[in-house]
Amino acid sequence: MTLRKRGRKKKRGPKKKLPPKQYKGRNTWNYKIVSCRNMRQNGYIGKFANIKDAYKCMDELMEASKSVVFPKKVVNERHKTECVDEYLILERKKEDKDVLLRNEYGKLVEHKTNTEKWLIFDKFRYQTEETFWVYGYDPVYGRKTFMWIYDNIITNNAGRYNLRRIFVYNNKVIIKNDQAEMDIVFCKNKSEAIRFYNFAGDLIKKDGVKNVYFGGAYGGQGVRTKSIVDEICAYTGWDRKKVLRGSLI
Repeated sequence: MTLRKRGRKKKRGPKKKLPPKQYKGRNTWNYKIVSCRNMRQNGYIGKFANIKDAYKCMDELMEASKSVVFPKKVVNERHKTECVDEYLILERKKEDKDVLLRNEYGKLVEHKTNTEKWLIFDKFRYQTEETFWVYGYDPVYGRKTFMWIYDNIITNNAGRYNLRRIFVYNNKVIIKNDQAEMDIVFCKNKSEAIRFYNFAGDLIKKDGVKNVYFGGAYGGQGVRTKSIVDEICAYTGWDRKKVLRGSLI
């Protein structure tokens, strides 16, 4: 007699039905938001399944833009090229169509991308915080915002026996105290230095800060200008040609 291997014991009752397998296709992202500077993409924000979610994100981005204190205005030091920062809502292209949006003058003009997959659905102008090179810090990775300079240099420890005096020379904002110490803030050009100087004066007045004085701008070939150039040369170790430069490049 041949012995057969005993099989698995059968379960009684009806078989348990498993739910049908569901196919999980790829998510369809119909919209995305990118950031652009002067019509060139410089950042990616995110992708969205519908326009409602895209606008919700845009509302948060525009709210954050309102917190900018000293907005970036110039991107080219010499030619004073205006800085135009925009968020674009892009829609996945399903058909060929012209996209008309209003420009800064309110006129409807055609807007295009350089890709065949996306159309510009909407756009929003926003502001970014300007940063400055303060002498003594790394000019690239150690750049400071206006409020950092205002809190840590202009008003820090300013008092009756420690006055602050602020001047402008070319693209430089010069901050001196009673201990003959000097801080130099380098702006992109002279116009930006004057904007910094005026904004600081307005904020000092608004905050009611005393013992900070504004001495105007150095210029021309007089003794006063020669004196401040000599001071900057001595402080930085630079030659006169570099100190006399009116922009960062």
